[in-house]
Amino acid sequence: MKRHHQVALSFLTFCISQQLYAQNNVSAMDIASNTTLSEDLAVNAASSELPNVTLDTITVTAKARTGTALAQKISEMPAVTQVITENELQMQATGNRTTGDILAQLIPSLGASSGSTSNYGTTMHGRPVQFLLNGVPLSGSRSLSRELNSIDPAQLERVEVLSGATSIYGAGAAGGLINLVTKSMVGYGSIRQTRVGVSSSRNFDSDSLGYHVGQTLGYGGERVYGRLDVDYDRKGGKFDSHDNRISPDVNQTDQQDTESLSVNGSLGIELTDSQRLDLAVTYYNDEQDTDYGPDYGKNLQVLLKPKKLPPSLKAIDGADVENEPYTTKTSVNLDYNNDDIAGSNLSVTGYYRDEKGRFYPSGKDFPAQAGEVWVANGLTDESTLKELLGGAVVVTQSEANIEVMGLRAAMQTDSEIGGKKTLFSYGADFEREKSEQTYEGQDLNMFIASNGLSAQTNGLTYNGGPDTTIDKWGAFVNADIDITDKWHTSAGVRYQKLKAETATFTPIYEQLLEEYFNDPLINGVSNAYGIDYQAGQVEKGNTDHDKPYLISVPAIN
Repeated sequence: MKRHHQVALSFLTFCISQQLYAQNNVSAMDIASNTTLSEDLAVNAASSELPNVTLDTITVTAKARTGTALAQKISEMPAVTQVITENELQMQATGNRTTGDILAQLIPSLGASSGSTSNYGTTMHGRPVQFLLNGVPLSGSRSLSRELNSIDPAQLERVEVLSGATSIYGAGAAGGLINLVTKSMVGYGSIRQTRVGVSSSRNFDSDSLGYHVGQTLGYGGERVYGRLDVDYDRKGGKFDSHDNRISPDVNQTDQQDTESLSVNGSLGIELTDSQRLDLAVTYYNDEQDTDYGPDYGKNLQVLLKPKKLPPSLKAIDGADVENEPYTTKTSVNLDYNNDDIAGSNLSVTGYYRDEKGRFYPSGKDFPAQAGEVWVANGLTDESTLKELLGGAVVVTQSEANIEVMGLRAAMQTDSEIGGKKTLFSYGADFEREKSEQTYEGQDLNMFIASNGLSAQTNGLTYNGGPDTTIDKWGAFVNADIDITDKWHTSAGVRYQKLKAETATFTPIYEQLLEEYFNDPLINGVSNAYGIDYQAGQVEKGNTDHDKPYLISVPAIN
């Protein structure tokens, strides 16, 4: 019997020329909130080359530097039901597990991970969840469903989980919020850290072998602090208990045979004792490069008649896809924070996010639409129709581009209502989202001849939907009340206004019908019926919606 095991060596193998100087103004919070920093301080304090410093008992007043101030405040809200620490994340980050895999283990109310690149259909308490990065929404109106495929898990400082809706954020958060907070420099001194790891799910053979390398540089001064993390990851294939390689996910794409580069940078300036400016930049790119494709069965029967012949889920060697799936994301957040404005905290955040993604080639058929046109033009012979409609099929590859920019201003005030500690959050936000989607045509004859393993572009491009611009304005007031030491409740009001503008476009099936009827040879049958089909267009337009709504969360223990 073959032995299968998962091996992960995700540890620090060496630290290069670390120079971390302990000062008597380093707070206990600074040390405890960063495992690597505390370990390095301990090592260097024991060195004879550095002076021994005895820290007196101090009152912790320093504020942790956490990338964006609003992200820090989210974790302080009473409605937050769980804060997942860096140590907890790293304990789960074994082998080639994704962020989605890790969170599915650590958040009880979150649905199971799909094991793919996508988090499509992931819910909390059975309701939609909104994902954020440093307090900035990752979810949008046109979504690739790859919000959790945005950052390497090694670059996460913590994950904040808010159960239930809140008026602070808009649509898509009925089930709750999951805020990914990236690492930033904590404390004073410098840090240099190198990460090396390997993983395998099949006895370290070349098909399953993966590896990870990363480097961190950081510096914290009296007023200026910054950090840079760069991680490269190569994932191998996955195998089932019978030693069969698992098929790639052709619907949502997966992480097998994927190379990824993740960059996290932060820079902060303490303007005064109460004011600071923080810049957080992330870049993430992954792309699949595999020789394995899905098992569509003989003559593509799984693809053509999935109800009669279920897929085998086995991977087939010999795949040749010209443009393989990928994801690229860039985000920039600039935050100004003042924690002493008449006893309140002001946070103003401007952000920009650009996201591109490509999916696996897939088939589209349109015999019903084509049949209606044939019948309307007098062709009713069933045998002829059957032959002609056999050609009403194409293979395309979807690709989308989403660009988002926004501004949020929020005030938070600690107060009391009836002697109960209360946190008021109020403010306004604006976001503009631009998106577009295209389908690249694939060589149908090559796809069929290879039984779905080969996909090469044929030079044709189809519009996947209208180019869309959506503007969102919002204003909110939210109150979180501590009823007792263990019970709290939350309620808020949000006013939301949306305006969507769509460009003139030709629906995908109209494009396909025009191409189909203009082909002189359809499925080997001469098109001598003289149908001149002109694709219809949808004119440009705009819509406006606005609505105030009340959000409340029952008392939570």
